[in-house]
Amino acid sequence: MNKCKFLAMAAIAATVTMTSCSNDDEAVNNSDRVEVKFSTGNIANVQTRAYDQTWENDSIGIYMVKETPGTLAAENILENAANIRYNSAAGGTGAVAFNAHSTTIYYPVSGNVKFIAYYPYRASLTDYKLPFNAR
Repeated sequence: MNKCKFLAMAAIAATVTMTSCSNDDEAVNNSDRVEVKFSTGNIANVQTRAYDQTWENDSIGIYMVKETPGTLAAENILENAANIRYNSAAGGTGAVAFNAHSTTIYYPVSGNVKFIAYYPYRASLTDYKLPFNAR
């Protein structure tokens, strides 16, 4: 009789232990997280020396970094959000939304962040430097 009670108690203890451990190993589900959205304001009246004042099938690159120090360096990049491509959703001079090309950036579960964006998007950058030609 004592063996049966011992086995029953051991089985209950094992079940409780397994149940409590399963929550610790659960992965974060992206559907529970908040997606970061990017957009521009109306650029129709912005004075610029750029080619034109429209977004048409353009892509930008985005980095998510720690709020402090907020600088672009490997140790400051959060959630692998390094040089993530976002494409303009529609052309024109009004407000334009950007959509993730293939990787979506999500806000971290805790803490504050900064975003660093650049245009035009380049698939690869060396030492976080964007090459350009001044004419």
